[in-house]
Amino acid sequence: MSLASDGVAFVQRAFKLNNKCSAAALALSTTAGLDGQIPMASKLAERAIQYADTKRHSVLANAERGRLGFVAGDVADAGPFIAAAKTEDAASVNVVAELTLGQIALKNGKSIDGLVIYLVLTYR
Repeated sequence: MSLASDGVAFVQRAFKLNNKCSAAALALSTTAGLDGQIPMASKLAERAIQYADTKRHSVLANAERGRLGFVAGDVADAGPFIAAAKTEDAASVNVVAELTLGQIALKNGKSIDGLVIYLVLTYR
């Protein structure tokens, strides 16, 4: 087994021991999303949002859930999660949320808006 699969196995065990652990749910959501298991990844991200015990976990989980909504092709589903990620921590830059907003703009045919989002992101 590789180090990555060992790490995922450890996180899976931790999540099985405590299925209210937002950090484990978020980590598993990210790996499931990368494996193409979008429905399961979305549920894990929602669980991470539900049991987030820190502001940072909540922001990251909302951004991840929004990204997964966009990947699934449902822009309307992605919007509220991206907005929540941006409003919960408006002072800092959330790269995942900003990139997803840029992708949404490009997908909706607003290429100038998408490029502006990317340019502003590079200067932050």
